[in-house]
Amino acid sequence: MSLLTMLVLIAFIEGFLHYAFRKEMFGKDLPRPAAYTLGTLGMMVPFTFWLSERGYVEVVAALWYVMAAGGCAVLACYIADWAYSTAVALRETKAREKAALENMHEVLDDAKK
Repeated sequence: MSLLTMLVLIAFIEGFLHYAFRKEMFGKDLPRPAAYTLGTLGMMVPFTFWLSERGYVEVVAALWYVMAAGGCAVLACYIADWAYSTAVALRETKAREKAALENMHEVLDDAKK
């Protein structure tokens, strides 16, 4: 595969992926980590074949290690963000529940008077 062929192929793949997973097609947006993964694979799979044809096996291995490390870092950040948001929401829910119970006690006390 020539360099130009690979670049054109990548452009078509990325264009397809950009429009293929739209909200209009599936009723909801593709989750960001999945979109990042598909976009990266759309570029790197053709590039991997191009490098392999030229005998750059060590470069291909390093490239995939780098992509895996970057992908794991992004995924870890999404998990950390989710955990933080969940903890904040739980804390807010407990605070609202406590306030509601205190308000209910005040209402009941006023009703007894």
